Amino acid sequence: MGNIRYVIGIGAQKSGTSWLADYLSGHPEVFVSPIKELHFFDSIYKPDLCSGLERRLIKSFIDTSHKLEVADVLNSTRRFKRFNLLSDRANMGGDINRYRNYFSRNANNESVFCEITPEYALIGREGYEAIKSLADDVRVIFLIRNPIDRFWSAVRMRAKKNPGIDILKDFESFFDKPHFFLSTDYPQTLSSVYEVFPKERVLVEFYEHLFNPEVISRVCDFCDIAFIDPDTEKRVLEGIPTPLSVSMRERIYSKFHHVYDWADTEFGASLPDSWQKDISAFRK
Repeated sequence: MGNIRYVIGIGAQKSGTSWLADYLSGHPEVFVSPIKELHFFDSIYKPDLCSGLERRLIKSFIDTSHKLEVADVLNSTRRFKRFNLLSDRANMGGDINRYRNYFSRNANNESVFCEITPEYALIGREGYEAIKSLADDVRVIFLIRNPIDRFWSAVRMRAKKNPGIDILKDFESFFDKPHFFLSTDYPQTLSSVYEVFPKERVLVEFYEHLFNPEVISRVCDFCDIAFIDPDTEKRVLEGIPTPLSVSMRERIYSKFHHVYDWADTEFGASLPDSWQKDISAFRK
């Protein structure tokens, strides 16, 4: 395993993971998987919720293979490079050595290997033990966001892919979907993580504070890489805002009040303003 360090982003979904992956992919010391979400560990340890995501990756590999032309191979085009990456992913199966080889084969001189798959927030202790087994030095980053805003952003993303959904009318139906609930249950995720990783190998940051050079400096220190100024104005995969009424915010708060209670105890005054505002408004 040498001196390679793995930094694995475990979520949370809609909490700045794409922006962070974009920032780290531009860092000369870090090889970030060009397929940002590999869905390796979740397809093994949470197949009931996440196996469909792996199937979409494999379908993308098949679709790309059908589009390949001789010129792509001869000129090593972007399409051909993506085909090779998707081929590596399709061939991983559940073999962790193939996962490791994906990074070692595609990296150049980087000493840090990184991938960020938000569904890793769902994989439990056994999944985190597998992540820890990647190398002697494995570190975990978990980005968290105001539960109301995270949940609503995830609902809007689903509706974007399924235009027939009336999210203002039917948003409560998403409470019954385990993926939407569990992705917001930060204390449960971290409880499992801390059963496996010492706290010094886990970095928790708030989405609301992420776009700030001071926070990115902490991320770089945690990864043990040099600080490079981030483009804090850039946004990645940002959705179209759809306002929530006060009554809708309160309803979502009631579903996740235990997360707010946990965060208030865990972080106190360092909680972002939006979290504190919702606690003040809706705590019974």
